Amino acid sequence: MQILPGLLLCFAMRYDHMLVRATMATDQISLACSRWSYFQVSILGYALGLILAAVAAEVFSAPQPALLYLVPCTLIPFVVKATIQGDLKSLWDGPFDQQTKHSVVVVV
Repeated sequence: MQILPGLLLCFAMRYDHMLVRATMATDQISLACSRWSYFQVSILGYALGLILAAVAAEVFSAPQPALLYLVPCTLIPFVVKATIQGDLKSLWDGPFDQQTKHSVVVVV
């Protein structure tokens, strides 16, 4: 797996987890379960990017850089979904700031 798209997938999964925890606190679980999650949108884009990279390698009979296809195919659906749902500013500013302020670090 490439590093940058993998990090985006991890970020999307963590953000989805944060949204589920927030909706559980306000009893809006049906709303959270009825829509596509950021991880689902990003993983579909990742799969599409892998398919495009394989097709391009076959068509041009030469190896292609996978990041050329994976990064746009994962990032574009993620940003479009965030823009449509109005979460782009929250994602850009870092939604995990409140959680890390109250975290306890244990040094062993």
